[in-house]
Amino acid sequence: MRDEVKTLRSNYETRRKNRKLVSLDTCERCGMHVSEHRHKWGKSNLQLHHKMSISECVDRGILNPDFVNSPKNAATLCYFCHREWHTFAEQ
Repeated sequence: MRDEVKTLRSNYETRRKNRKLVSLDTCERCGMHVSEHRHKWGKSNLQLHHKMSISECVDRGILNPDFVNSPKNAATLCYFCHREWHTFAEQ
């Protein structure tokens, strides 16, 4: 893995652990709240999604962690919406 990607992922993990990116309580795509997920699926399946992936940022020469790991480049998605995003985005 390239050094730039490792550095940006490390920065991302630090920010995620400190919850400095986005609120992880509601899916931005389907609108389901974490409590609804817990009730329906037995657990909260909300995840953080990079709108422009870390690898794509590096490929485009965007190495500034303040953009890559910023709220502008992040979204909260439930497991199902996140899986769907990657399934259709990769086709």
